[in-house]
Amino acid sequence: MGTTSTRISSQRNLRIASYVPGHAPVHMVKMTLRKCIYCLAEKDSNQFNKEHVLNNAFGKYDNTPTLNCVCIQCNDFFGCGIDRQLARGTFEGLLRYSEMIRKPPPRSVDDAKRFVDDVNRMIDGLRLAYPGSEGVLVALGMMPTGEIKVVPVPQVGFRMEGQKHWTSLPLLEVMDMNADELSPHDEVMYYVETKDQLDALKRKLCVGGRSLPPLQELPILPPTDSTLLDVEWTVNDEVRRGVAKIALNYAAFKEGADFVLDSRFDELRNYVRFGRPPSPPLVSTSVRPPDRSKTSNGHYIKLEMQKRDSCVAAHVSLFNTLTYRVVLVKNYGLYRPLAHGTYYDPQARSVTELTSIDRRLWLPPSITYTL
Repeated sequence: MGTTSTRISSQRNLRIASYVPGHAPVHMVKMTLRKCIYCLAEKDSNQFNKEHVLNNAFGKYDNTPTLNCVCIQCNDFFGCGIDRQLARGTFEGLLRYSEMIRKPPPRSVDDAKRFVDDVNRMIDGLRLAYPGSEGVLVALGMMPTGEIKVVPVPQVGFRMEGQKHWTSLPLLEVMDMNADELSPHDEVMYYVETKDQLDALKRKLCVGGRSLPPLQELPILPPTDSTLLDVEWTVNDEVRRGVAKIALNYAAFKEGADFVLDSRFDELRNYVRFGRPPSPPLVSTSVRPPDRSKTSNGHYIKLEMQKRDSCVAAHVSLFNTLTYRVVLVKNYGLYRPLAHGTYYDPQARSVTELTSIDRRLWLPPSITYTL
C-alpha cells in the first residue's frame, strides 16, 4: 500500500536559526544600536524612552519638544535625582504652586509632605510682609488634607529706641546667642508655640542680671492671595546640574544628538550625569529675568554660539525669574551660525519659537514692541 504525501506551498518571510550540533538553535536578532547622550553607552533602541527637553513638572504642553537619545537608565537616574530636586526643592519648584502648574492639594498627603520638607530644607528664609518690620519668619506647613499653607515659625523680634523697623530672628538662633551677642533692646516681640518656649525666652533675655524688656506677642496676620512673600534661597550644585541638563537637552533637540555627542561636550556631560565639578564653573546665575516687564511668567531657553570665542552657551529661565547661563562648550573651535530660542507658556500649554529680535531682547513672542 503506497503512502500519500501532501506538499504544502507557502510564501512568507522567515527568520532562519543557525544550528550547531549539540547546542540549542541560536536566533539571529537584528539590533538597532543608539548612543545615549549622557552615559555614552551604545544600547539597543528599545533601551531608550521619551525624554522631555524641559522637565514636564514645569508644565504640560500640546507640542512639547522631546528626545529619543537618552537611555532608560539615565532617564530614571535623573527622574529620581536632579529633575526631582529642581521641581521640588527650589524656588522655581515653589512657583509651580503659585503659578498653578502644580495645583494644590497634591495627589497625596505623602506627596505634600515630601514637597514641604524639600522646600523648607532648600529655602534659606521665607518672610511674610508685615508693617514696620523686615517681615515675619514663616515656613511651609501642611494641613491634614494635604493642602500646603504658610505657617509662622517661633521667632523673636527686636527694636532699639529710634529704630523704625523690627528685626526678627529664629527663636533657636536667639537661644544659642551668648551674653555679648544679645545686646539690650528696648522692645521685644515674640511668637512662640508653647509656654515652655516663652519661659525659656524670658530667662535668656534676663541673662547677666538684665531686666526683662517690654514684651509683646507678635500678631500674625493670615496671608491672602495678594500677600507678599520674601524668599531667600541657595542655588546649589543639584540645581545647577538640573538646569545644565535642560540646556544639553535643548542643544540635542535643536542640533541633533550627534552634535552633543561630540567630546567637546564631555565636561558638561560628566557634570550633569556624574556630578564631576568643572573648573571654572559652567553654570552662573543672574537676577535679571528675561522679561523685565513681568508680563509673562513662562519659561525661556536660548542657545547660541558666540563669534568672538566660539563659546556654545545657553540661557535658561524658569517662570521668568532667575536667568541661568550654561556654558556647554568653552571653545568649539570652528564658528558656525547657531541661534535658537524657545518660549514655553504653561497657561496656554504652548511652545513657541522666538524670533531673532525676541532672542536678543529676551521678549516673549506675545509682546508687541517697536524698535
